Amino acid sequence: MNTNKREQRIKLRIKGSPVKFDGTIMESSPDGKRIKVRFDGPLDDTVLVAYGDTALISDGVGRDGKPTLEIRDMVSMREWEVL
Repeated sequence: MNTNKREQRIKLRIKGSPVKFDGTIMESSPDGKRIKVRFDGPLDDTVLVAYGDTALISDGVGRDGKPTLEIRDMVSMREWEVL
């Protein structure tokens, strides 16, 4: 039995930054709207949520100052561009 799983790679950058990050998609929701990425570099594993056609957001903070993945509840976030 072949148990090899094909890894899906992704290249991202934080909007407005020249630095590019490579990573591997570790998990994905069935609709592909949320993914978990393990970066090759210094960043921790991050959950990214689809926002628009090619943008993703992460590290959202709600009005109460707590982390949230719900876009409508975020007052600050990190926006990513898919390259």
